[in-house]
Amino acid sequence: MNKLLKSIEEKAIRFGLFFNKAKCVSLPFNIDVQPKFANGDTVPTEEKTKYLGGIIHKKHNISGEVQSTIGSCFAILNRLNFFWRKANCPHKFKLNVFDAVIRSKLVYGLETIHLSDSILSKMDAFQLKGIRKILGIQTTYMNRANTNARVFERASAIANPKSKPNKNIRPFSHYVQTRQESLLKHVVRSPNDDPLRQCTLEFNRPLPFQVP
Repeated sequence: MNKLLKSIEEKAIRFGLFFNKAKCVSLPFNIDVQPKFANGDTVPTEEKTKYLGGIIHKKHNISGEVQSTIGSCFAILNRLNFFWRKANCPHKFKLNVFDAVIRSKLVYGLETIHLSDSILSKMDAFQLKGIRKILGIQTTYMNRANTNARVFERASAIANPKSKPNKNIRPFSHYVQTRQESLLKHVVRSPNDDPLRQCTLEFNRPLPFQVP
């Protein structure tokens, strides 16, 4: 890593480019030695860092990243309370807004991550809270008839009144798993020289690549 950093700095300086050392972070795994810049300065070490909108954690703590995203989505959901309750527009339009604003933010990039059943359940629970808020449906605690399945049925009846195939409101977990399947199919179809396929699947076979 030290050799790579030095090489990058030496070549970048020819074009007037430099590292912003205040933004550089090291996430070392199973090693105590810290990488250093060409001038000997130590790269700061952190437990986690934000990169391209996602949280990279030293211990691969995916749950923390998803929980953080759910928290930010919950804040957006509450800021739109006036719209959910008072806006003079059909519930179908509100459900479309929820799908476009909330779901797109929550599930962004999750097709590349292995999600546990507990994380998927938390995502679905958050989705149900949003749908209940939009449609004014009481919780199961207040009304036993308002089960989770019933909430999805009512939302689907509003969003897809003509019962068109694949147009019903589905749990966020179902949406993410569908995206994961699509990504896997894309990788399987890719040629052997595709970098994504090379680091994922074996040569000419749709089996997971095993590091010797």
